[in-house]
Amino acid sequence: MKRSRVSQALDGLPTRLRNTEPAAFEEFADYFGPRFRGFFIGKGLSPSEAEDLAATCITDIQLKTDRYRELPQGSFKAWVFVLARHALANWYRAKQRAPMGSPAGAVAPNIDFQVALGDTRAVVAVQEAVAKLPRALRDVVALRDLGPRMTYQQIGERLG
Repeated sequence: MKRSRVSQALDGLPTRLRNTEPAAFEEFADYFGPRFRGFFIGKGLSPSEAEDLAATCITDIQLKTDRYRELPQGSFKAWVFVLARHALANWYRAKQRAPMGSPAGAVAPNIDFQVALGDTRAVVAVQEAVAKLPRALRDVVALRDLGPRMTYQQIGERLG
């Protein structure tokens, strides 16, 4: 059975991401970033909202690749898009809960920090995962999720 070009292009990517190979992070972002953005725009997000959520998915999904398991009838691409659909659903839920008139970007990330802080193992796991990221991605995560929440446009301007 002939495999698709997509399957061939994504061969080994989950393993390389787990091994924190910098080139794998770039390949993941280059391949999935535009697809996430298009998917989110197709689901009703504005281009800037889609760009922000796509960038979030690129970082968040890469951190979850250790959970990916190859299945005979599944694919890495399908698994990634399941997570992207979950992120979109969370985005819509957070938007519905946002107080009227709240400034853009004021919606808290989809992490219940009270639960995370109560579970030391989760905090340590996140810290270890972030520490494994290449420096450039660690800076983005720190500016986006670990301090005052910045938009990806602001982060891009700050990091040049």
